[in-house]
Amino acid sequence: MEEVANGGLNGPWDWWKAVEEGKVAVVIAFIKAGRDLDSQDCDGGTALYNAAYYGHVDIVKALVLAGASVDVAQEDGDTPLHISSWEGHLEVCKCLIDDGKASISRANDCGDTPLAYATTKRRKAIIAYLKFKGAK
Repeated sequence: MEEVANGGLNGPWDWWKAVEEGKVAVVIAFIKAGRDLDSQDCDGGTALYNAAYYGHVDIVKALVLAGASVDVAQEDGDTPLHISSWEGHLEVCKCLIDDGKASISRANDCGDTPLAYATTKRRKAIIAYLKFKGAK
């Protein structure tokens, strides 16, 4: 991805689009080129939040390993763990907790935790995993 390093893909659209579409190699190239991993979109979402939303576990892993902050919240207080719990992405939840040390019981602005989200959506595997990890 030489074009990323040389500034060919340095606009915000390309970064967000690469995350949304699960383009792991492009995201890694942006990381290597020094992209701000915790920059936020108009709703306060980060690349990690968006990757968690779409269930792109390889991008989540790359961002976590590169040092992205796992507990940066959107305007409503939802974190990447909230959204991955809501959407049912168990492997993303595991990565955020095990590799990223995400705050398991952090509540959003409405008082909902990732466990509450998983419970609302009946995500049995995520509920079991969160409880195993000590979520309340």
